[in-house]
Amino acid sequence: MAYGQTNVNEQARGGEFLTGNLNFVTVATTVPAYPTNVKAPLAQALKARNWPNLLAGSREITVVDAFGASTTYNTNAGYTDAYNTQENLTTIVSTFSTRANPVIVSVSEATVADGSGPTILANAVNSDTFGSNFNGSQEVYTIKFVTEVSPSYLVSSASADTNELGYQLLNVMQGVPVLATTAVSATAIETGSGSAARNTIATISNFL
Repeated sequence: MAYGQTNVNEQARGGEFLTGNLNFVTVATTVPAYPTNVKAPLAQALKARNWPNLLAGSREITVVDAFGASTTYNTNAGYTDAYNTQENLTTIVSTFSTRANPVIVSVSEATVADGSGPTILANAVNSDTFGSNFNGSQEVYTIKFVTEVSPSYLVSSASADTNELGYQLLNVMQGVPVLATTAVSATAIETGSGSAARNTIATISNFL
């Protein structure tokens, strides 16, 4: 009997439901990736206002981020950092969306005492820490998503850099270009377990 039907001779009725076969994926990265909602590059934003630059007190742009918080940008560098941070998030979401559309995506930011020391993600594949380049305090961006197309996602094949066993998320993310900010100089996502520059780790679970 088909879901949403009481009788094979009756019309199916729609509803709001998932398959129940869910995977929960968590990606942690030191690459600035946050929903700032600054989606126009600086040149475009300035041209639209006929301004040569941003200037505190006279030429400012206020943007409401995805969480409802208003931020005012009054320097070119500050605005560009916010734009690059939004673009990096869009890039990462696009990377894992190539396999199957995520059902839910959430993003958070936190400071950790030592990025290459204590566990960042429990049960992360290959390594649960960032590379040794991230000794000491680090800003970490955590992106969580849920997919109902299980097992469309595997986090990594541990030692083999192939996708033969399924969609290896970390392997696909390896080398994806990202934009730097004034505080972070990263130009690409690095997921190699033996790399001192490893800036992205991930874990997957069948349970929330």
